[in-house]
Amino acid sequence: MVTAKLAVGHDGDAIVIKDDTESKWKEELSKPLNLSENEKKIIPKLHLLATGVIPLQGYSLITASYHYNYQSMDAFNAIEEQVWAGCDQFSWWWNEDVNALRDAMWHKAGHPVKVSFKKDIACSSTVKQLLVEAGLSIAATRFPFLDPEVKKAKRYVALLETVSPIFKSVGGEIT
Repeated sequence: MVTAKLAVGHDGDAIVIKDDTESKWKEELSKPLNLSENEKKIIPKLHLLATGVIPLQGYSLITASYHYNYQSMDAFNAIEEQVWAGCDQFSWWWNEDVNALRDAMWHKAGHPVKVSFKKDIACSSTVKQLLVEAGLSIAATRFPFLDPEVKKAKRYVALLETVSPIFKSVGGEIT
């Protein structure tokens, strides 16, 4: 069986097939897609869905030692709801074969990505902002990953910052 070795690069405007890709594959991969109007409208939605795959798989790997499980399914389902909200004319397309699409998108699509990279992305301090900017605020709430002890400490600090002015206003003091 012959396997394509697709090599892509980024020229600043688009993803392009590199010149060193075997010519038969380059020709095939360079052909324009004959997409319907519906497909042209669905592809940006699929791209948005795909944006959350790697960070959420990293989050699941850190918290549950597996990249796709019931915990991550809840997160992926929430993203689906956000992406397809207000798009009833296209959500039927997703729901028509939802289990196969979820398996491909949420589970298998991330297999070629190194586990260490997924974990690093989940801990990145910039991933939250990038997800918000992409329109995936529902996914951004999980990032960056923090150890439970660190999360708890941050909550205590936030609580202290909230109640401190109240204590001081009545003559109290926090040391």
